[in-house]
Amino acid sequence: MKNNSGKRWTRILVKILIGALCLGFVLFAFRLEVAKVMMKLGVFSDSEQSTLTVNIDEDANFPEVTGEYNVGRTKLMMNDYARYNIYSPTEDEDKYVKYVVNAYYPTEDEGVPSSYVSDEYNELFKQVAANEKGESPLVYLKQNAIDDAKCAKTDGGFPVVIFAPGGSWPIELYSYLFEEMASHGYIVFAVTDPVSSPVIGLPDGSAYSPAQLGYSDTFIASMIGYKEQKEMVNYTFDNSNTFEILHMVRSLNSLNESEGIFKDRISLGDVVVSGHSIGGASAVNAALKEAQIDGVIIYDSYIFHVLAADAPELSVPSLYIEAEGIEYDEEEFKTVATQNKQVVEYIERSGKSEHMVLEGAAHASFMVDLLIGIDQEQAQEDALIKGVSKNTLIRTVVDESLMFLKERFRE
Repeated sequence: MKNNSGKRWTRILVKILIGALCLGFVLFAFRLEVAKVMMKLGVFSDSEQSTLTVNIDEDANFPEVTGEYNVGRTKLMMNDYARYNIYSPTEDEDKYVKYVVNAYYPTEDEGVPSSYVSDEYNELFKQVAANEKGESPLVYLKQNAIDDAKCAKTDGGFPVVIFAPGGSWPIELYSYLFEEMASHGYIVFAVTDPVSSPVIGLPDGSAYSPAQLGYSDTFIASMIGYKEQKEMVNYTFDNSNTFEILHMVRSLNSLNESEGIFKDRISLGDVVVSGHSIGGASAVNAALKEAQIDGVIIYDSYIFHVLAADAPELSVPSLYIEAEGIEYDEEEFKTVATQNKQVVEYIERSGKSEHMVLEGAAHASFMVDLLIGIDQEQAQEDALIKGVSKNTLIRTVVDESLMFLKERFRE
């Protein structure tokens, strides 16, 4: 007899996730207030942690990648020396804003794929969600990537994709999309959100949760680089991961010249930025500020909560993949449809845009690892998909992204 209690709790967790993402998409409440609300709900409270029972299929294997390369993965700790962290200790290395990057890249190495996340990451994550054995449900997601493999080499280096996530959930939930891009010859730098992610994995395998620091005002202020509390409190989604994207673009040359994995492996003239939800808006914002960026991929994002209404037109090609919005009620759908119309009109003015509606998809459907981990029936019940196969939806997101990248870098 099947145990349905695990599925029931899984549905509850997924619905909470979808609700949080949809709220962020429709309202885009500013980041600090989101953090405070989540603390009040007890989701990330140190003193009264509420843990959900969640079971993911023990055979939740990633599909095989379709490109010619195997996939390597590494983590980078980036130091943004343009932003001071005045709340840090006095040591010089702690005076600046830091953020973590998950990097995926082509490799010819072969070996056993690495764990989806580290043991310490799972120890922290299971305080948010655990299976009936008391484990993090993420232990059952099995990826293709090999940690710290040697990056393949090609004449001129590999093109780069820099990705920013949607708010409130880990960058890891997009990993299969990154793996596919890497297998087709792209280096992907996925920047983390140091405030709203429940857990952040560090390069040495350790991990931390912003909740461990209580989402303190000083911590948030230090991570986003503001020197006065007043400025920090007024910090809105207007910039979000724009800072990290821009810093990552401007760090490519030093990475290419360093003695690390990416030495002489990066094509500095081939850079596309991308993101989901608020991350997509941040990507567009960055493309307007940095001439080195060659294109933008936007996954279901109302960009005008970041851009001004009179923002200049994009001068680079863009792809906008819009979710059908199956999870919204009638009034919410009208709001989102109006927002999507504004986005489409904006990118079409550039004259170099592509736009498609992802039929049967919700805003949260772009976190493809979530779909890999649950079955078709549950995905439909949780309004992640409607009338389509979850595998078909995943393939559409991947293939449309790869087609845009191939066309962009062929020019």
